[in-house]
Amino acid sequence: MNLHCFLKKEEEADTAKLHTLSGDYDLKLLPEDATGATALIDLGERGKLREGGQLLLRGRCNKAWLASSASSRPVFEVQLQVQEEETLAVKLWLQPHALRCLCGPPIARVHVQFQLDRWEISSQHEVVDVISRREIVHRLVLPNLECYLPPSQSELDANQSVARQLTDWHLPPPNPAQLGVMSFALCGLQRSLPPLLVYGPWGTGKTLTLAHAAICVRRRSQQQARILICTHTNSAADLFVERYLRNADSALRTTVLRLCARSRSGRISDAVKQCSASLDDLSLHQLLDARIVICTLSLANAIAKRITSVHEDHFTHIFVDEGGQAKEPETLQAVACAGRRTCLIIAGDHKQMRCQSSSNFVQEAGPDLQSLLQRMFLLYERQDAKTLRALLNANYRSHPDIVNFVGRNFYGQELKAEAPCWVMNTCVPALQFVHVEEKAEELEYEPHGWANMAEVKKVLEVAQNISERLRTADVGVISTELPQVWRLRELRGRTTVDVQRISNVQGQEFDVVIVCTVASHRMDASLQSSFGFLNDEAMLNVALTRARRCVIVVGDAKALGSAGCCASLWKRFIEAAQKLGGSSFDVANIERGLARDLEEDIFEDEDENLPDDEILLLTMRQGLEENMGNLVRPEDRRRQIDLQLEALVSAGVPSAPR
Repeated sequence: MNLHCFLKKEEEADTAKLHTLSGDYDLKLLPEDATGATALIDLGERGKLREGGQLLLRGRCNKAWLASSASSRPVFEVQLQVQEEETLAVKLWLQPHALRCLCGPPIARVHVQFQLDRWEISSQHEVVDVISRREIVHRLVLPNLECYLPPSQSELDANQSVARQLTDWHLPPPNPAQLGVMSFALCGLQRSLPPLLVYGPWGTGKTLTLAHAAICVRRRSQQQARILICTHTNSAADLFVERYLRNADSALRTTVLRLCARSRSGRISDAVKQCSASLDDLSLHQLLDARIVICTLSLANAIAKRITSVHEDHFTHIFVDEGGQAKEPETLQAVACAGRRTCLIIAGDHKQMRCQSSSNFVQEAGPDLQSLLQRMFLLYERQDAKTLRALLNANYRSHPDIVNFVGRNFYGQELKAEAPCWVMNTCVPALQFVHVEEKAEELEYEPHGWANMAEVKKVLEVAQNISERLRTADVGVISTELPQVWRLRELRGRTTVDVQRISNVQGQEFDVVIVCTVASHRMDASLQSSFGFLNDEAMLNVALTRARRCVIVVGDAKALGSAGCCASLWKRFIEAAQKLGGSSFDVANIERGLARDLEEDIFEDEDENLPDDEILLLTMRQGLEENMGNLVRPEDRRRQIDLQLEALVSAGVPSAPR
């Protein structure tokens, strides 16, 4: 595994994506802008931007090169800032000389090349180098379990009663598995330990468990304990404060510090503002004085540079949430803050969508290059390190029928459904399937993927019906295909239905989820392999588990049940929906329907060249096929049809074609 090589490939892929936005644009002057910007470029509708637009929205570009045309000189480098409204635009800071050269009238045509901000990638390169030279690599990154022994069961049991006494009464009481994590964190105050992995399905309280552990450790050792909590996203970091720490006792609450970038100051809630600060605005003394520091992984390396130079063993505990979504170099930024005795706990779901890679390097390298959580999980599984893996299996979010189906089919075990009563009391089946037969002309291909207009119409109809039956429910529509998302957003009108692409919904939840699969059995088999819902179990897992009360899948059962790696999963889903009264489609019809379509295609292609008697026999064969719907096995069905046709032949009808 070469992390430097991986980061280089990622940078090359991101640069190529960003360059897809480069081209000629109208440059509009801004004579009196409050931010000091002097010009504006409109890039178009947010939803229709290519992948480079996502890099802009994520802050991966802060500079651009401008010239009068692609081949002209001089070229000016300018600072830019993304402006998010109905359309995506960038504000530019042009020097007077650049303004004179580029801008004559109020609107001028210029050529723009966007430049990737290398700060994030460079930071990760630096972290990989620094950690590889430190002793902690053998305990926290490549753990040697012979030198650093996991806690014994007796150690965990001894600390569990202490953990129960230190529980915060403002939070939901921890279950036994969560108490085990809190007990491990207390063991981390006593000696050096390898990392603990907290994993489990959606809705099992992984974030809540880390909050419990942080409060427990802080109360157990108020003078010694210093905790760093890192998340993959800002929203997850804010969640720790808003949901779990804001109601803690004042002695603990006043020692919490939410570190964020200065640019986010206007986009955070009042609860977070009370304890938030920018790293640039803090003195080293203020940073060292905080007892619980919360930030994103991207800020952790900057914290490590300021703290470890003064006090290498500053943090007693480091908790990483959303560990399955972060690439290993990103997680290592948090590990860089660790000292010789720091206790590391990583939480995430290894069965849901993994870290998003820009390049194909992860697929080529295989399972050795992925998130730190996934790599550690495989390592501990091989070494049978049971006390270093904490499985949370009590689901507090979704309807029992959803929990049972996902538990059996994705996690290979029964999960405990502990959702509140209002989730279970619903007047519709929790699993539903709506079969859609589309015509070839209703399938449209665009550069960003496919659109299926038959499904668009059916999804909007289903959304309208479910909104009328569950009036207070929030409804989310999920698809893998960007053009399908655009069509749905254009036609949804003034409804409150939230339409999202699958890559944007991990961590979100809705009362009702409508899964729009897009794939059609009329597509060529080579095209079907590109659909995530047909081939990616983790992606399908994410889609089904966004729902609290109901999952409705709208799609072509023939495609779902016959193509891709997930065909057997889809058949089981349709069967489960049928048993619950959520589908009238019979799985047995998948093979019968495909066989019928094949014979129809043959009939359409050859009927012009066939004699009248053979056309008659093909028509008779189709009629017999429809009358034998109760025969599931295709070979039995064909045998019976042939016998009946032979009987007709003996009565004077011409011989049947085979």
